[in-house]
Parts: sequence; C-alpha cells; structure tokens
Amino acid sequence: MDDGAWEDEDARWRALTKSIDPLVHNTHSVIKLLMDKGSGDHADGGLQHLRVVTVVGQSAVGKTLTAEKVYNDPVVTSFFDFKIWIWVSEIDRDKIPLLLWKLLRGLDVPRDQLNAKEEEKFVEMLQIHLEEGSKVLVVLEDVWDGYSLLSCVKIRSAFADASKCSPGSALLVTTRSNKVANSFSPCESLDIPASLYDSYESNAIDLLSSDSPSIDLVKTIVRKLDTIRIPLFLRSLYANPCRTKKDFQALDHNLDNNWSNNLTQVLLFNYNNGLSNNCKNCLLYPSIFPEDFTLRRISLVRRWIVEGMITRRGRLSVMDEAHLCFNLLIDHRFLLPNVTDVTGKVKSCQMHEVNLDFVISTAIGEGFIKTNHQTDLTHRLSIRQGAELLHATHSKSCWNTCIDFNQSSQKQFDESTATKMFLESLPLLTHLGLLEVLDLEDCKDLQDHHLKNICNHVSKLKYLSLRNTNINKLPKQIVKLWYLETLDIRQTKVQTFTKTPIVLPKLKHLLAGHKNDRASQGIQSEEPFFTVQMPWLIGRMTELQVLSLVAVSSSGNELVDIANLLRLRKLGVILQGPQKQAFRHLYHAIGKLSRSLHILSIRIVAHRENADMDTEMEETLLIPPKYLQTLQISGVVSEFPAWVEKLRELTKLGDINILGKLTSLCCLELWQESCSERTLTFRKDEFQSLKFLIIECTEVTAINFGDKATPKLKNIVWSSTGSQSVTGIEQLPSLKVVKLTGNFDRERLEQAIAANPNGPILETDETADSNQFARVDMLLMAAFTFPESNLHL
Repeated sequence: MDDGAWEDEDARWRALTKSIDPLVHNTHSVIKLLMDKGSGDHADGGLQHLRVVTVVGQSAVGKTLTAEKVYNDPVVTSFFDFKIWIWVSEIDRDKIPLLLWKLLRGLDVPRDQLNAKEEEKFVEMLQIHLEEGSKVLVVLEDVWDGYSLLSCVKIRSAFADASKCSPGSALLVTTRSNKVANSFSPCESLDIPASLYDSYESNAIDLLSSDSPSIDLVKTIVRKLDTIRIPLFLRSLYANPCRTKKDFQALDHNLDNNWSNNLTQVLLFNYNNGLSNNCKNCLLYPSIFPEDFTLRRISLVRRWIVEGMITRRGRLSVMDEAHLCFNLLIDHRFLLPNVTDVTGKVKSCQMHEVNLDFVISTAIGEGFIKTNHQTDLTHRLSIRQGAELLHATHSKSCWNTCIDFNQSSQKQFDESTATKMFLESLPLLTHLGLLEVLDLEDCKDLQDHHLKNICNHVSKLKYLSLRNTNINKLPKQIVKLWYLETLDIRQTKVQTFTKTPIVLPKLKHLLAGHKNDRASQGIQSEEPFFTVQMPWLIGRMTELQVLSLVAVSSSGNELVDIANLLRLRKLGVILQGPQKQAFRHLYHAIGKLSRSLHILSIRIVAHRENADMDTEMEETLLIPPKYLQTLQISGVVSEFPAWVEKLRELTKLGDINILGKLTSLCCLELWQESCSERTLTFRKDEFQSLKFLIIECTEVTAINFGDKATPKLKNIVWSSTGSQSVTGIEQLPSLKVVKLTGNFDRERLEQAIAANPNGPILETDETADSNQFARVDMLLMAAFTFPESNLHL
C-alpha cells in the first residue's frame, strides 16, 4: 500500500472513532429513507406512491429536532412540491376533522371548501388535489395514541386511493409508541437510540481485525456504554485492533450502570492493553503538572528522555520513540490536542481533569508518585528527585517560617511564592546534587544570582529551561553543568553565551531566539530579533543535535566549527550583514553534515544597503544535505539558491519562491517578504506531493491552479490584509479545507468549492467567529472529540 492509499485508509479508520452527532446521524438516516428509490415500492396498489417513515423514541431524544432538520433540508425542499407540518398532539379530541383541515390548508384549498363536516368529504378533497400529480411531504408530529392515529390512517388512505398521485409523496410520523409505528405497514422506521448504537456497532466491527473472534463481545460492550464513552472505546480499537478475547471479556465483566465506573474501566482497558511500557511511563509523567496546564510537545518529550521514561527499541532513536509515544497518547485521547499546525501535527496539548484524576490515582497505585498533593513547584523539578528535594526542603528554617505564615493566614502557596522561596533557598538546600530537571519557564522572579546558585549547586542537572524569563546573560559558572543536555533560553534577551570560552560536553539541544510574533502575523514591527551569538568552541560540543537560531558575525568564521557536529539534526542560524565568505563557510558546514541534517533554517539580516544577497547565496554547495526535510530561508532574497533543486528528500519548505521541481515537497510556507510575485500559478506536473499551502505574504494577491496541478493538495491557508483571488479550486481532487482571512469574492469562491467533487470546507473569519459562539462544551464530549492528527514523526 503506497503512502497515499495508507493515508486514505487511516483517515477512514479515524473517522470511525469519532463521536457521532445524533442529530446529524438521525437527519441523514431519515432523508435517506425518504429519498431512497427502493423505499415504498410495494405491490399493493396505490401504496407504491407513498413512503411512510416513522421516527420512534422517548421524550427528549431528538425526534422533533430530527423532523425539523429533515423538513427544512434544501434537498428535501427541492424534491417535494408541497410540505405540510402538523402538530397532531394539538388536535382537539372533539374536532377530529381539524387535522384534515390543516392538511388542506397546507395545500391551499379555498377557504369556502373547508365547511364540510364529514371526514369523508375532506379525504375526497385531499384526493382531488393529490390527483394533480404533486409530490407532497406531510409531517405528523407527536402521534402518541389511538385517537390521533385514527386521523393519520384516514390521511394515509387518501394517499393510497389516489391513483394519479405522483410517486414519491411521503408521510413522516414522529411517535413515542412502537405500537403506533408498527400500525403503519408497510413503512420504514427509525428507532433513534437503536439506530445510533447500530452505527457505533458497525464502526467497532470495522476497526477490529477481520478474523477477530471477539465481534459479539465488542457489540455487547458498545451496548453497555453511553454515547460519550463509546468513542473512547473505539479509539482504543483504532490504536490496537488485535486485542485478545480475554481482554474484552474482562472489560465486559467490569462494566455496570455507573457512568463513572464505566469511564474508569475504559481508561484502564486502554492503559493496560493498548500502551507499551514506554507509553505508560510517559502517561504517568503529567501527574506532576497542575490541572489545565499546557504541555508543549517538544519540551515534554525532551523531559521524558532526560528522566528515563523512554527505553530505545529497535532502530528508532530515543527521540523518535518519544514522539511515537506522544502520538499514541494523543490517539488514545489521554492527551488532548491544544494547538495543531496546518499539517495536523499536535504542537501542544492538555490533560482533561477526568483523565488527570485517573493518571494521578494510577501513578500513586504503581508507586510512580507518592501523593496526589503536588505543590505548585512540583512540575518544575525532576519527578523523583524533586519530591525528595521538596520533602527535605520543608525542614529548612527559611521555608518553615514561610509555611507557618501561610498556614496562620489560611493562604495556600501560589506558584510565584513557592518558586521564589525555592530560588532564594538554593544555597541552603540539600539533595540539590540529585536534581536532573529544572524548568523555570515564565518565572519572572528569576535573577542573575539565582542562576549562579543553580550552576554552583545543581551539579547533575540535565534539563534547564529559562524560557520567557528576565535573564539577559549567562554566568561563567554554567561550565559546571557538566551533564546538561538541554538548555532553553528562548524568549530571553541573552545575546552572548559567556565572555570566556566554555564547553558543555553533554549538551544536545541549545534553543535560543526571541521571536517577533507580530511579524509572523503579518504585522510590521520595529522590535529587534534577540538571539545568542554562536558559542565559542562550539565544535567541541560534539553531542549537539539541535542548534536553533544562533547568530553569527558577517564573516561567518564561527561556522567553520559547525562541520564537527556530526550528530546535528536541526540547525538554525541568523546571518547578520553576511559577507560572501559567510555563505561559503555555511555551505561547507552543510556539506559536511549532509548525512545528519534534517532541518535547516537560515535567517538573513542585511546591514548593508543594496546588498546583493542573491548573488552571494549562489555560492556552490558541493554536497547537498540529501536527507534534509525542512528548509526555511527568510530575509532579503528573491530567488532560492540553485542547490535547493537537488534536495530530493525535502518535504517542508518555508520563506522562498515556488519550487515545483521538488518531488517530495509536501508543505510550502510563504511568509512576509518571502515572495515578490503578485500571482502564484501552479501548473501541471509541478508540486506533485504538495499537501499543505500556507501563505502569509501580503505581496501575493492571486493564486491560480491549473489543470492537474497539485493533485495531493489538502489544505490552503491564506492570510492577507489585501484583496484575494483564487481560481481553479474546483479542479483540486484532494482538497479538504480552504481557510481565508482577508477580502475575497465569497460568492464566486463558494461556487468553485461547491463544484469540487471532494466537498471541501470553506473557513473564513465569519465562520470562525460563528463556530466559536455556537460551540457547546459538555463534560466529556468536548474532551474526547477526535481531530485529524499526523502520525508521521
């Protein structure tokens, strides 16, 4: 199975796991029964002209809403010549003909003909109007007893005896009584609860392996669960369809009528039978984080690795294994997506409070943590050493004083207080030498002397995040962090690593840069881009895998040592007023890293007027990085370097002009000042692998898709402050979503989208706002919604 077929099949499986909207499901089912050519084709005379559909269900299950959606559906409206809605329950028992009066009024029978008293006369008049060949839809709402049924049968007899009645007329009856529904024979009946469970049963069977001996057990389990917990069970089948019959028997045995118990049992079923040991460790890890805490994907997986949650298996690296665990936890809905990029990759997530309660209780039961009473500082420290440290900390006098104060004033520690106390107490604390993780992101109380104390006393530290703090320099004592693997100084104003050369021999990830988010949103800003200068002796830190957004001088001499980092997978550099030799050094380093480099980002900041960057970028690259997957080039360039065409493994590209010859390119991003062309034209035989097109470049005003261009394109996201024009959308066979922000001809665009056989969705500012206000948050319905996600690492 090729990649395209696999993705389509995977999308079908994922669709089977989604919550079924009862109203949408019931509406589609009824419309199908009404419009189905085979429905109502019976041999008993005039009945072949009439379809009878009954919708059965108790109060508050959505019978009326379903009938209203069907009645107002545009397809139904265009199919029938007349539609009449009658509330049968409103008919007075002493005025039986009133039901027929309403029907005749709906057919515009003249008022003077409504004075007859015998029901037979009404039926006769009804037949006269039906003989004109009209297709009529009559909705009889709330037929609930024999009395109202009698009048309904009379109406039905008028249809049955009308030999000239146009085929296709229909009677739609909603009722709470199966007896009433069965009295209409022949007819098609929709039992609302049963129909919904039938669909879930079918989905569950489709998710099982074809030779599974557990089909009957799975059907039984589905019937025992409510419609909120069923999708969670289906996702467990999606993630692991090869469960044993014994697994299903145990789950079936433990289910009862208690919804809370059933939720716990399904979560346990997923945990015990669907997760590897690596995934279980990773799932229990968030037990130290506060409720509603936003977990960034990349930070979380790096912490998992540092804390030993991941054991390498097979050929996958530890990092790849960690990303695989993250994806599986998303698939199982233990982690809920928060921010997802246009390609479907989850960038951040949260854990629903119900899941968090389950994870905490499981973590305590398995000895992963000792108590569910976590302080606001717990998530900043190592999961095991941090607990020991905090326990020991409570014996220190400076902490006891603060604790006594807070208890006497009946106040709890807030995060700022707890973290500040911890930082001030660092020189006095024991067990600091065991601490491996210290995450101080967003800690505004962090000061230079705190950082010096950390470097002096936390000797075994492996993970240190200073992200979004007020730190503006790194102390020379940082050289003491001999075991440090991750150093995150993003969103700080640190511009020099240290004044003296240092080497951190274990460092794997150096993350820097103070990004200007306003610029990425198309908003001009004069705010400078802060980042750290390339560390001296960088070539000696041979364990480096990620060196992201570091600045080099105009000569680029610092880049020479980059060639020694043979494990480097991601390189992001900022060239400040680069001279020609800077590109020469950069390309030499890239050539040396051709076997390891997967992600390359080049940001050019020109300090010279009329700098001819394009000529300088054309420096020869003797050995292209053949495994490069993502390339971003931003700054004062109008054309891409010629060597880019040789990157046959490239799958993602940003900030440069159209590269239709790249056979593996699946994502194209055009940001501000990245393209000088006003019109982008996608031609035949170009961009054959492109799936995602993201444009935030205001210079682009029109996009044209030619015949057979971009056959795999799924998503178009275009943000602009000016006018927009898109043509050729109706020709894109794989298109799913078009998201536009700006000014465009909505009517013409909607017509083009309607003409696309794939049925893509149009999202605009207006639809985004309406969706936001129309959104209804229910306890687990929102938590277990299953979005599109990307399983590829």
